[in-house]
Amino acid sequence: MAPSQIGTLSRWIEERGFGFITPKAGGEDVFVHISALPRGSRPEIGTTVSFEMETAPDGRRRAVRVRLPQTLALEPVERHRPSSRPHTEHHSPRPAHAPRSHDARPRRQKSSLPRRALVLAIAATAAYAGAAWFQERNAFAPPAAERAATRPQSSREPAQAAASPFQCDGRIHCSQMRSCDEAKFFIRNCPGTQMDGDRDGVPCESQWCSGW
Repeated sequence: MAPSQIGTLSRWIEERGFGFITPKAGGEDVFVHISALPRGSRPEIGTTVSFEMETAPDGRRRAVRVRLPQTLALEPVERHRPSSRPHTEHHSPRPAHAPRSHDARPRRQKSSLPRRALVLAIAATAAYAGAAWFQERNAFAPPAAERAATRPQSSREPAQAAASPFQCDGRIHCSQMRSCDEAKFFIRNCPGTQMDGDRDGVPCESQWCSGW
């Protein structure tokens, strides 16, 4: 690699993108193309630059790897600037109270055990009390047979109806009766009869019960 040289930008043709550098050590001007300059830079005539020399395929000398004053001034700083990467790689120490967050769940589980035991105890007590009340109620309740025996008889079913020679067979008029007793039985025990027009309790007064 050729050694770096110092020179001055003596000519620059903006529209064609090239110019010439006059070496400080003397000699002929050196051709320089804009591609040899740092990207985005705007060369100005009279600017002191650093460059390296090489021979093009056509035999002419040209300047390459041109550095402008701003790059020359920044180069030592960039070369000796300490890297900030080690600072970003340091991990912040974990807080001393961080492990306590892992103990929160077991403590909550432990604290919930007495509540569950209390709920189960209350449920068991309620179930036992309900069973005891049900047994006590059944102990004092009379059997079904006794309840049926003590049930009051309907007013339309007198005790002597079973021993009566008459029975309800759908007849409702006096013309269908055969005696006053039969007419009385029908109006007292059979539904839908039409044998007591004045509602005095005596049926068929003009036929069977005229003397009553």
